[in-house]
Amino acid sequence: MDLYQGLVGKTSCEIDRAPRRAPSAIMDGFEVISSQPGQLSLAVDKLKGNRDLTREVQTGLAAIRGIQRVSTDPDRGLLVVAYDKNQLTSFTSLLALKAAFASFFPEVDPMKLAFWLSQSL
Repeated sequence: MDLYQGLVGKTSCEIDRAPRRAPSAIMDGFEVISSQPGQLSLAVDKLKGNRDLTREVQTGLAAIRGIQRVSTDPDRGLLVVAYDKNQLTSFTSLLALKAAFASFFPEVDPMKLAFWLSQSL
């Protein structure tokens, strides 16, 4: 089952009508589409239309202990991550996640990212 099956194949109008929390910008170019325990959906400007980077991000994040699945949609710039909170919030996994984001998105302030991750996961 695909992580964002509720989003894929729907028009933007259908997505807009779907019940969910309002998106919120967490950093320039990153917007939280939905966040619930064990799953985070982001819209990432840099991924939109960039299939190579999207594939790299998907592979890199999937290798981190605690991340169970990563789905992407390069046409929309969507990044959906399913994770096990007990594993992902370990110090080692958080460092790996921070390093992966820094590698793929060097423009992101690492302190803002670390703070956001500590509050969100």
